Amino acid sequence: MLKSDDSLKKYFKAICPALTVSLIFLAILFGKGIFPFGDETIDYYDMGQINAPLYYHAWDVLHGKASLFFDWYINEGQNIAMAASNQWNLSPFILFFIFVPRVYLMRFLSLYIGLHLVGLTVAMQYFLYKMTPGTAWYYRATFAAGYGLCGYTLTHYTTPTFLDTAVFVPLLMLMLFRLLKYGY
Repeated sequence: MLKSDDSLKKYFKAICPALTVSLIFLAILFGKGIFPFGDETIDYYDMGQINAPLYYHAWDVLHGKASLFFDWYINEGQNIAMAASNQWNLSPFILFFIFVPRVYLMRFLSLYIGLHLVGLTVAMQYFLYKMTPGTAWYYRATFAAGYGLCGYTLTHYTTPTFLDTAVFVPLLMLMLFRLLKYGY
């Protein structure tokens, strides 16, 4: 059975901001020759290399090759839990590393960041959809895409903890609103 035109419009309105952010981000990667469109990577930024052992440790944990909180072979045996409080946390986004070969881990950081940007957009779109039901969809879509591509997010992509927090802030605001308004 074919979907009605109203149903297709509903799906388009739902994916439009995430699709827009994805296309803009991929266009930037293409224009700069960054992986997957070239040999350049985003892992050579100011102080960015300090995160590399934490990404490798996340990969090792996900593939059963290391302990969650301590690894002698990564980060010179430092306690990853201590480093995690500063630079890395357990988040659903690290599941991305299950599908990435370890030797290409730093190359795939561009796609990992793109995944966060789409997550930011989707979370904000859901928040705006619930909080401003009478607003035209294209306003919500514009603001959701703006949240996903805001300058603060793009300049602080070097700290994965910030990106994870920024993804969940709209959802936490929605939960707080419901708690204060309805008591649950």
